[in-house]
Amino acid sequence: MTDEERWLEALTTYEGLEMGRRKVELNSIIRPVLERLQRDAPTIEALRELYHGGDDWWLAIARDGYPSQPRMWEKSRTADVAYGMRYKQLTGQAPTKPPI
Repeated sequence: MTDEERWLEALTTYEGLEMGRRKVELNSIIRPVLERLQRDAPTIEALRELYHGGDDWWLAIARDGYPSQPRMWEKSRTADVAYGMRYKQLTGQAPTKPPI
């Protein structure tokens, strides 16, 4: 599975969630991750570099928000969704400021 496929699969799963507490909680992690990606990844290549550059930065966001809930630190539920959103922005498939 390519990075892009992984990101888009995570995004599809996220988009399929009903709005409720779980989605609001995930949004509180996804939004700051996406904001950083928008700032630091102006190209798809830069997005890939960040993805393979380590998880410490986005895990810090997740752990700060939910220190006692490791399920909220799952990359496929949070960071990969934000990467999918940024990928779609960079390929012209989504607005640069999604309504989360």
